[in-house]
Amino acid sequence: MNRKLTAKWILLIVAVLIVGGSSVMSQGPQPVSALGEPDPLIEEIIAQVDADTVYLYDGNLSGENEVTIGGQPYTLYTRYSYSGEPVQKATQFVYEHFENLGLDVEYHNYTWSDNNWRNVVATKPGLTYPDDIYIICAHVDSRAETHQTALTNAPGADDNASGVTAVMIAADILSQYDFDYTIRFVTFTGEEQGLYGSHYYAQDAYYEGDDILGVLNLDMIAYDSDADSIIELHAGTGADSIAIANLFADVVDTYDINLVPEIITAGATNRSDHASFWDYGYDAILAIEDWQDFTPYYHTTNDQLSTLNMPYFTEFVKASVGTIASMSSPLFGEGYLEGTVTDASSGDPLLGVTVTIVNQESSAQTTAGTDSSGYYTKTLSVGLYDVTAEASGYYSQTASGVEILADEVTTQDFALERWYRVYVPLLFRNGFSLGGRDAICWLRSAGLNNGDQSESGRLWPAH
Repeated sequence: MNRKLTAKWILLIVAVLIVGGSSVMSQGPQPVSALGEPDPLIEEIIAQVDADTVYLYDGNLSGENEVTIGGQPYTLYTRYSYSGEPVQKATQFVYEHFENLGLDVEYHNYTWSDNNWRNVVATKPGLTYPDDIYIICAHVDSRAETHQTALTNAPGADDNASGVTAVMIAADILSQYDFDYTIRFVTFTGEEQGLYGSHYYAQDAYYEGDDILGVLNLDMIAYDSDADSIIELHAGTGADSIAIANLFADVVDTYDINLVPEIITAGATNRSDHASFWDYGYDAILAIEDWQDFTPYYHTTNDQLSTLNMPYFTEFVKASVGTIASMSSPLFGEGYLEGTVTDASSGDPLLGVTVTIVNQESSAQTTAGTDSSGYYTKTLSVGLYDVTAEASGYYSQTASGVEILADEVTTQDFALERWYRVYVPLLFRNGFSLGGRDAICWLRSAGLNNGDQSESGRLWPAH
């Protein structure tokens, strides 16, 4: 639309915002997905599970062997939650095992019906997504025919020294490696009384905002009287929980583990600790032996090491360790990226620059920030990366193909150019108008598009 202007001068302020650079779409944590070809690192991890260690650990937990707790000899004849000192010793035994591996370990204390009980939580921080967590867990408590009997004698070799054995062996092996995601190794008490340990743990995790991506709960994984190698994976109807179960089955198939997985969805049980995570919206599965071949020694003093099928038990541990490793994404060595980001004109260091780092192969993304000296650093897995520095008021800058080598420091510095806002007073009179294209041409002819100053306009640094 054209409109004649009066003889009165009109001042029109045209703001031209010149913006350069590129943006990187966040990839974020990747969901659990099906396996492709066997991963040599996962094969290496699984191969470290051996039957002798499985046998030893279950015997230690179920009172077959004398162990050392707090520097003193002790035998765990019971792990019954009401037993007082014995269950405290059991949790201390697991705690010290994790601690000796160099893991970050803590007690998670809770109170139920005037009982002060505790879980054990050990953490292996992820390098790429440290705030995103996968959990492998089992309940450590046991029971027997009666309350009185269980106070002194509840070996629970299958229920559930077997699950705790797998968690401890997973910690043994996985503590030697680095992963994209954080792994927590957790053992619960109070399961036999109503899933209380896991309930309070999941509740606290929820209210603390823990980003738990998936939970693998192991409960009774060692009894197989008919040697048919069937295992049950109780996933419920949630798509992401089913994805975890499918991954477990894929691990069994891909790495030639002698088990026969059956995935249960609509008919899944809620009678183990995975259900506590479901209650708070977390994805989880239960891995358990075949309920059609259920141990006759359940909750009795005869639930002993001698009743277990050791080849089946060992294969179950292999599959469990392989699954949590696959979920957490192991890294082939690590190196270090560092550098300094400065203003290209002044050479001054830039504080608060976002450095975005994208793995060229996987598209996984992470970020670092600069401190007051313009310095940034990040620990990364070996590989090639695209590294982009972005700061308000500056053109972004990308370095492609930055190579990270094992145990070496790679330096990538950036000198960022400022961009500017141009405020141009344009004068109009009767019979004269400037369209958008003409205005840009006028700016160029006035020398304002390249940082010059003139009487007709003024160049202001962007803020």
